[in-house]
Amino acid sequence: MWRDLNISGRHGMRAAHIHIGVSGENIKPLTTEIFPLDDPYLHSDTVFGACDGLLVKYRENTDPNIPIELIAEFDFVLRRIHKT
Repeated sequence: MWRDLNISGRHGMRAAHIHIGVSGENIKPLTTEIFPLDDPYLHSDTVFGACDGLLVKYRENTDPNIPIELIAEFDFVLRRIHKT
């Protein structure tokens, strides 16, 4: 497989990403992934998964009450399930 990727000028590396699943009552379940804007493999992701709408910019956390180093904000658009 890797030889085939090399022949095509590609590599086997994925851009860093986080898988996310969102669901709720009367909401169509959503499974997606988000990618950091500065990942070196972003524009050559081996499965072409990274697109502009899934990019996030991480920033340093300045809130001492939140025990994490980086924060990213992302809006998810969900669809209601219309019962007939």
